[in-house]
Amino acid sequence: MGAVALGAYGLYLVISALRNPEPEELDHPWALFGIPFTLSLDNLFAGASLGLLGLAPWFSAAIFGAMTAVLSLVGLQLGRAAAHL
Repeated sequence: MGAVALGAYGLYLVISALRNPEPEELDHPWALFGIPFTLSLDNLFAGASLGLLGLAPWFSAAIFGAMTAVLSLVGLQLGRAAAHL
């Protein structure tokens, strides 16, 4: 469920960016909180799933924290590259 919410929100932001010209100022300040919120939901549901499988909570937290950090940095680099195009 979390992955679906994250994917849907990301798709919404991409379509919105393609349809509308770049604004002078941030016209939707809530957009800054939408991705971290949906990512947190995704991590919560995935961590709960791993907990049901019997894995330790600290292991899940460390794995999801590292994955979130790495993928966030990759996303920032891809965004920077796309902006130059």
